[in-house]
Amino acid sequence: MSRQDHEARQSGQAEQAGQAGQAPSPDAASASGPNHPANPERLPPDRQGDPIPLFEHSVAPMLLVDPENGTIVDANPAACRFYGHPRERMAGMPIAAINTLDEDQLAAHLDEAFHRERTAFRFRHRAASGLVREVEVHSGPVWLNGRVLLHSVVHDVSFLHDSAQRVERVQRLNDLRAALIHSGAPEEKLRLLAREILAIFGAGTCRIWLARQGDRCAQCPHAGAPCPTAPRTPPVCLHMVVEEPASPSCQSAAAEQARPDPRIIRIPFRHGPVGRAASASTRRPVLHATPEADAPLSCDCGMFTAYAIRIGQGISGGVLGVHLPALDPITDMQLEGLAHTTAHLLQAARTAEATRRALRGLDNRIRKRTAQLRRANQLLRHEVAERRRAELALRRSRDLLEHGERVGQLGSYWRDLETGRGQWSDNLFHMFGFPVATEAPSFAGVFECIHPDDRVRIAEQLHHVMAHRTSALIEYRYRGAAGQYRHARQQMTFDTSARTGHREPVVMLGMVQDITEQRQRDELLRLQRDLLLALGITTTVEDCLGLCLRTALRAESVDAGAAWLRVDLPDLPDRTDLPDRPEDPAGHGARGGHARHEWRLVAAQGFNPAVLDRVRCLPSGTPATRLMEAGRPVPETHPEQESCCMLTGDVELDALATASSVCCSHLLPILHDGRAVACLLTGTRGPGPMRKAARHHVEAVAAQGGSAFARIMQQQSLRESEANLRALLNAPRLSAFLLDPAGRVLACNATGAGRLGTTPDAMLGRALGNYVPHDLRDRRTNVLSSVVATATPATFRDARSIHIFEHTLYPITDETGRVHRVAWLAEDVAHEVALERQLRQAQKMEAVGTLAGGIAHDFNNILGVIMSNIEMLRDTGLTGRAATRADRILRAALRARDVVRQLLAFGRPADEPYATLDLCRTVADALHMVKPSIPASVTLRTLLPVAPLPVHGDITQIHQVLLNLCTNAVHAMPDGGVLDVSLAALVLGGDEVLRGYPELSPGRYACLSVADSGQGMTAAQLERVFEPFFTTKPQGMGSGLGLSMVHGIVRQHGGTVRAHSQPEQGACFDVLLPLADMLAAAEAGAAPAATAPEYVPDTPQERPLHVLVVDDEHDFRQSVAEMLHALGHRSTGTSDASDALQLLAAGRYDVALLDLRMPGGSGTELARAIRARGFALPLVLCTGNECDIPPEELAETGLTLIGKPFTGEELSKHLHVSLKKA
Repeated sequence: MSRQDHEARQSGQAEQAGQAGQAPSPDAASASGPNHPANPERLPPDRQGDPIPLFEHSVAPMLLVDPENGTIVDANPAACRFYGHPRERMAGMPIAAINTLDEDQLAAHLDEAFHRERTAFRFRHRAASGLVREVEVHSGPVWLNGRVLLHSVVHDVSFLHDSAQRVERVQRLNDLRAALIHSGAPEEKLRLLAREILAIFGAGTCRIWLARQGDRCAQCPHAGAPCPTAPRTPPVCLHMVVEEPASPSCQSAAAEQARPDPRIIRIPFRHGPVGRAASASTRRPVLHATPEADAPLSCDCGMFTAYAIRIGQGISGGVLGVHLPALDPITDMQLEGLAHTTAHLLQAARTAEATRRALRGLDNRIRKRTAQLRRANQLLRHEVAERRRAELALRRSRDLLEHGERVGQLGSYWRDLETGRGQWSDNLFHMFGFPVATEAPSFAGVFECIHPDDRVRIAEQLHHVMAHRTSALIEYRYRGAAGQYRHARQQMTFDTSARTGHREPVVMLGMVQDITEQRQRDELLRLQRDLLLALGITTTVEDCLGLCLRTALRAESVDAGAAWLRVDLPDLPDRTDLPDRPEDPAGHGARGGHARHEWRLVAAQGFNPAVLDRVRCLPSGTPATRLMEAGRPVPETHPEQESCCMLTGDVELDALATASSVCCSHLLPILHDGRAVACLLTGTRGPGPMRKAARHHVEAVAAQGGSAFARIMQQQSLRESEANLRALLNAPRLSAFLLDPAGRVLACNATGAGRLGTTPDAMLGRALGNYVPHDLRDRRTNVLSSVVATATPATFRDARSIHIFEHTLYPITDETGRVHRVAWLAEDVAHEVALERQLRQAQKMEAVGTLAGGIAHDFNNILGVIMSNIEMLRDTGLTGRAATRADRILRAALRARDVVRQLLAFGRPADEPYATLDLCRTVADALHMVKPSIPASVTLRTLLPVAPLPVHGDITQIHQVLLNLCTNAVHAMPDGGVLDVSLAALVLGGDEVLRGYPELSPGRYACLSVADSGQGMTAAQLERVFEPFFTTKPQGMGSGLGLSMVHGIVRQHGGTVRAHSQPEQGACFDVLLPLADMLAAAEAGAAPAATAPEYVPDTPQERPLHVLVVDDEHDFRQSVAEMLHALGHRSTGTSDASDALQLLAAGRYDVALLDLRMPGGSGTELARAIRARGFALPLVLCTGNECDIPPEELAETGLTLIGKPFTGEELSKHLHVSLKKA
């Protein structure tokens, strides 16, 4: 059917549908019945009739669809023809069978069509043949046979879609042509063409073959013979270069292979449809080709069409083959255009390739010619460069020869013996002082320059050499250019002249060398060698400097010299033993007491003696000495740059040189360990400066002097080191022995021999074991044997009498590793052992004090609750046994409080000042208090001096010390005994302090001794006797804090306590307290003792107070509140600092009672906050450990301190004392 007929048919169908008044309806998916109620009254009148005649005879496809289940109720004949299904099958078919949408979309469209009058939809419907068409469906509801149906009219609009596709295809073809023009290589362009053909035309396969000449394959029918159709042209085959896709989907599974079919990879010209298309003038489509050659190109899914790609006038460049499902004229025309475009691209590529080949050929020819010219040019340049190098080498050789002659002081010559003519080098002219000329001077002129003493000898040697024509080496003296005679060495030989052609040598050749400096160096080296031998036997630095000066003066042009030695001076304010010396205006000669060293003259020669006395001492600080001390010569000038009037720059040294007619002088330092220790002053009287060889000689002499000085200093240091080592080995505490493996003494110091009761000389060669006590001999012998056997050091200790020796044995091995000496060192460590014991005891005491301070706060809070409650319980009127028990509880709590305070006092530092008191009187008063408590079975004996013993201390604490010691002594004698209390003055020296009391200082002490005749203590008990809570009494009879209290109080007073005891022999405690100055003690005794004011109530009836109690312990806070209530006061309590501040701001309070330790902050911080807010009420701070707050902080915050626990009376007293302070 043509496009015009199809359009006419579609317009006729639309017109008939319009005349029948029927609107198109959608054929969407089914919808449920309840969503589409059948209400015929809502339909227009023209749609409630019977549309069967119009439905049957309409040329437009129509469908009646049930909206409830989405099935087709009926279809007219036109619809059956359009979809290709019989009418019986169409009836009852679901609408989803012909629509490509899913069920949800169909249901939505069905619902929309049912609720509208007429609705147009665009769908894609599927026919029975599988062809999918673009349709436009107009649908609306109609009433038919008592129910509502959807009446749908279908219009085929596929031609509109095909037109859009054609326009899009044309646009894509234009884009493809533009991409082919601007893309890269030809192969990439062909692959792009194949891929776009597949995408644009929907082709199954696209292949491209290119023709190549000179290639023939086995498939060609003319293989092996010239082609009959084109005998003049070389054979051509078509090679497949592009295949898209690589594995075509249109092939069957059996024919599918990993690689393409070899029959289509290369196709002979004029063979098969591809070969024919390439050779024919038109393309030839092939449909299902049956020949065997066409089988690889045939396919069931479409038609294979081949298009010739022609380049030029009828020349085939290749073939474009495409598998298409269908071929229309437009597609055919478009593919043919693409073939022409491909031909143009291949033609352009071949033209470009030919141009490139031509350019490459031309470039190769140019490159070859250029290479030939370059090689010729290089040969010419190489020849010129070789000639220039030869000239340059010749010039350099001549310059090098001249330079070598100048440096080596050489001169060369030749002379013709027949003619007497010859030639000298330029340097030889300079050596003899002749002007440079082309001809050599005559023999007579040369002999005039030779020293007169050497002329006869030289003439005889020359006559002998010339007569025998032999080589010779002669030496002589000649007059140089400066007029001075110098030494020369001349080498002569003979040769045949090339000019004359004589066979006998007639030309004398030779070289003259100036050996003056070599002769001088040899002489100076001999002098330096002799100096080195002489310095090896010198023992003093003065002799060393004298030898160096005399050797330096033996050099030529060294006419005067002097040597100074550096002498270190003590740090004195002034030097009066030095000779007077006029002051230098520049300050160089100023002498002061701040100089640490000076330079003293040791030796001098060649200088004026009258002026030499002025420089016998050179002070430090002058320019010359500063440079010299820095290790640099004076002046700092290179020998080649020296002038004839070079001096040192020091005023007096230059004056000495001027007075001695010295025109050039040098000051050289003699160094030892990088420091100047001496200096040499050398000078010359000219003419001219000091010669370079002489200067180097003086420097070498100074260097040898430094080495000798180092050796002498090392010997002196070695002697001092030996003396120091002997002094060290003879230390009073160290015993040193050097033994052989058998234990015989090879060396020892005086300390070791003295401790063994002999002398070092008497012990030499004897066994050390003979001087050791028998009980220690075996152990020491075993240790010595172990050290010798194992070659490892050993250390051990043993005790003898009051000494504790720590022995250390060090093995000394020889080259083979065998022990052949043993160093035995023994040191008395009794003092260190005592210090270690005291340190351990002090650490124990410190740990207990820290522990006591940590638990005191919580324990005192508990005691405070107990004491306050039992006190209030007593006030309730208890009688009988209940009152007795309450009193007993209160006494126990008070005793517990005293125990805690004693424990705190043990670890508390002595920070309050002590008063000066008489220890004799204090002890006597304490004994009066102790006597009533001593049982009758114990006899008390006292021995107190008459003279007072003044000490600084607290009388109450000293009473406590004596009370505790006497109580322990009485408890140690349950069956009775004797208690001795004595007091005496004691003077401790340095040795006694080191041995027995390392914690004290030497001085005068008062010794309080308390001795008993009781049970005594073992050594283990004695070591722990001062530990808190340690007691030797039965359980329940002691707290173990008495002696620890004694130890703490005595240490606070700057003294110490010692315990001496043995089992069943009693015990003795010695308390040592430092004595005070007698005069200060007398003044302190005359002054009245200040007593602390006691609290006296103002009135019998004190006014009630309102007290703010801040404490984190609820029970303690409640107990204090009840205690205040019992005293007639009222209280308000809180546990937080912020709440306390709010309570103070809200009400009026007379006194605030603050706890020191609280979780939210300390009591002192709360006191500062109260003062900062302007509250002026008195503040009382309560704490379980009074050491937690220093007195300075109490004074700063204005706090009154009360210790926990406290009674009601103590609390009332502190409250009213704080009110008075406020």
